[in-house]
Amino acid sequence: MTAAETLPTELTVGYRMTAAGASAQGTLPLSTLVADVIQVATDHANALGVGYSRLIEDGNSWVLSRLTIEVDRMPRINEDYSLTTWIEGFNRHFSERNFELRASGVTIGYMRTVWVAINVATRRPADLSGISHLQSTVSDRRCPIEPQRRIPSPPADMADVYEVIFRSSDIDFNRHVTTTRYMELAVDSLPLELYDRAYTRRFEIAFRHEARWGEAARVITAPVDDDAMDYVTSVALADGTQLCSVRHTLQPVQ
Repeated sequence: MTAAETLPTELTVGYRMTAAGASAQGTLPLSTLVADVIQVATDHANALGVGYSRLIEDGNSWVLSRLTIEVDRMPRINEDYSLTTWIEGFNRHFSERNFELRASGVTIGYMRTVWVAINVATRRPADLSGISHLQSTVSDRRCPIEPQRRIPSPPADMADVYEVIFRSSDIDFNRHVTTTRYMELAVDSLPLELYDRAYTRRFEIAFRHEARWGEAARVITAPVDDDAMDYVTSVALADGTQLCSVRHTLQPVQ
């Protein structure tokens, strides 16, 4: 058996949804799910020998570029849930990694992610040829949800706008705003009463640029084609530099 054949093509991690971590609706918050996704991806990358400690040897680091979530529902209080991850594609520029979300023994959602490596000094895309053995761990398993769509800009005449300044709790160890903070900004752009009668069916986010401590940003949200269950959000710096784009599709609670 070769070394490549012993590498785990999938990794499953279990969790329990507690009341302390629940949203106002008694379910797993979207930001917590994404934090779990990032941790499971990190654990699997470490198991494959392509985690932070390996990439930093070449002066590189993984960065989440795109994330798409589609769920039938979210885990509820006192419910056990799990995430299983596998690699769908890999080349010298990026890696495509998928996830299955299960709760109480039933599949309730999937996630698609695209990860790129950047050079930590130049902040430019890095060449992944040095970890080409990752190609041998690409799985034949496919993810049933559609890849991320093109995310339109919010129409100015229908947009709701609020401003934020990034503070210490928004910053990760790379000294940039965290993935979950961007997601929270998009989620918070919609009223609480909407989440009482509808849940997130699909959430797509594309990261465009890094933000740092003390920078001010505008969160601009508008419905898509007057649809009260489909929204686009743009988070941009004061000078217009776009940090991320979001499309957030909800579905009425049955």
